[in-house]
Amino acid sequence: HYSCDTKHLLGKGSNSNVYMGRMVKTGERVAIKRIDYSRFNRIQLLQLQKEVRILKRLADKFENKDKNPFVHLYDVQDDGTILNIVTEFLEGEDIDEYCGRFASMAIPERIGKWIFLKLLESVKVLH
Repeated sequence: HYSCDTKHLLGKGSNSNVYMGRMVKTGERVAIKRIDYSRFNRIQLLQLQKEVRILKRLADKFENKDKNPFVHLYDVQDDGTILNIVTEFLEGEDIDEYCGRFASMAIPERIGKWIFLKLLESVKVLH
């Protein structure tokens, strides 16, 4: 379904790496979050399962990618020790990088409002 380019790292977390990938059939770029959960404790496994449930719930609610206000989930693949979360690839910087540019000053009000509205929208959808 998807090919993962492990030489093209998009981001890194404490337990995961995000790589550029492609849909094999269409060539469309995707982001693949690879989580090695082989050493996770029970609590970490439960948190991971919760994250996947939330992503699937959002994907089910917004089957049409163009109407989805969130990053679209394509697939979740589990090989027993590595979980691959395949989402749409979005150009540009992530929210941490964006906000980091304003570290010494306030984020512009219109951007702050937009971020806040997206967070409220997320909460509404999930409840």
